Amino acid sequence: MHQPALPASAVRRFVAVDRSPSFLKPHTTMASAGPRAGSLRAKLVVNSVLLLSMIAISAPRATRVPAHEWLSLGFVVILALHILYSWNWVISVAQRFFASMRGRMRFSFVWNVALYAMMTVVMLSGLLISVFALPALGIPHNLDPFWETTHERLADWLLVMLGIHLGLHWQWLVTAVSRFLSGTLGAGPKGGRATMWWLGPTGVLTVAAIVFGVATMGLGKTGYAARIRDEHQRQETARKEAQRKRAAAAEAAQRQPRQPRRRRPAARARSPLVPSPRRDREGSPSGSVMSIRSSRSADCSASPSCSPSA
Repeated sequence: MHQPALPASAVRRFVAVDRSPSFLKPHTTMASAGPRAGSLRAKLVVNSVLLLSMIAISAPRATRVPAHEWLSLGFVVILALHILYSWNWVISVAQRFFASMRGRMRFSFVWNVALYAMMTVVMLSGLLISVFALPALGIPHNLDPFWETTHERLADWLLVMLGIHLGLHWQWLVTAVSRFLSGTLGAGPKGGRATMWWLGPTGVLTVAAIVFGVATMGLGKTGYAARIRDEHQRQETARKEAQRKRAAAAEAAQRQPRQPRRRRPAARARSPLVPSPRRDREGSPSGSVMSIRSSRSADCSASPSCSPSA
């Protein structure tokens, strides 16, 4: 029996039309996924390079400041690849964030967003205090003590946040590494690759970075930033004053004529047979014996029958 077709208005009542952009829809096929999004090998390689580069960046005293700045610029590209390879997970969790979802998954999503914001602030403050990379690129700028303090403090907190992020995804990392070492880590499902797939995710990341950057630049106009600049100015003034006093004292010391050093007279060597007058006065046994022998020699010289050795 033929059933009449429902009018379009009735269909719209029961069918929810998804009007969200294409890059915000969960990818179900490889044709709409990112750069080999099903390839765990590529994702594992990108994450490993990201971890090693972060370790190198976190030790500027070991790598020196020039290498630290250039590595930080290269880190931006690796971070973008890391997020693009995880874009399917990001969109899937974002769409189900207020629906039925485990608390750990929801916390992981919020933590990743906060981590991305923290990285943006740290990178932007690092660029504002660059002393090698920006001058080498011909970009003039003035060093601001507020951004230097902000970069140092937030970089320490960033390491803590990265440790928590690594712990949240530790199970995936262990599984991927074990499968890679055992040779069972596949390349994922085969399929085509969407043309210009990266424009949507890159646009979202760029807009988020601009928002976080504008908010970061607003911190430089706050009273907290002014207090840090004033404190740095006082410390710099005190340091220059102490340096000026040390230079004046050194100059005054150079102008004073040097007094010739008096040489102590060399001690005269005494014969061990000659008694010391001091020891004779102190009643030394050796001095007493020598005095008795001297008196006996004087008496024997007057009497021929006396023997000096008696």
